[in-house]
Amino acid sequence: MAKAVSVFVCQACGAQAPRWLGRCPECGGWSTLVEEAAEPARKGSRPASGPAASRAVPIGSIASEEWPRVSTGLLDLDRVLGGGLVAGSVVLLGGEPGIGKSTLLLQAAARLAASGPVLYVSAEESLRQVRMRADRLLATHESLYLLAETALSRVLEAAEERTWTAVVIDSIQTIASLDLTSASGS
Repeated sequence: MAKAVSVFVCQACGAQAPRWLGRCPECGGWSTLVEEAAEPARKGSRPASGPAASRAVPIGSIASEEWPRVSTGLLDLDRVLGGGLVAGSVVLLGGEPGIGKSTLLLQAAARLAASGPVLYVSAEESLRQVRMRADRLLATHESLYLLAETALSRVLEAAEERTWTAVVIDSIQTIASLDLTSASGS
């Protein structure tokens, strides 16, 4: 079995190094290098420069089309998202601790579950804690599935088990790859 290839990426400037260094050689930041999986070159990928590199094009030459959106069932959240969620998109909800991110996500997940199955991954709270909050918020639905997990590989397995209307991870900063020694969320 091939050994997993990793690189060390500076969390301050994005510079990469083949091994861990105490200080980033690019920006000089101390203890900013974190181990990450190296992405193998994809078949058919183009080099960043040279004859096959991408070229800038005028914006008017790009076809414009509306993408269908799925309502979260929360009018203000839909407004912020430009009308709802776009299939295949990723939305990162951030903010200070205690402002209600988990509450908002659970309410949206329960309402999205009316359109089809939703996977809610809780990486910080137990399933019982999530259920108690859902009961208080009247945010339960038979198509809302809960998973308490912090291992990236197991979250991905659950995400691939079926076609989900949405997958909510609360919170991404606590998810870690078991294949790397880097900190959770990196």
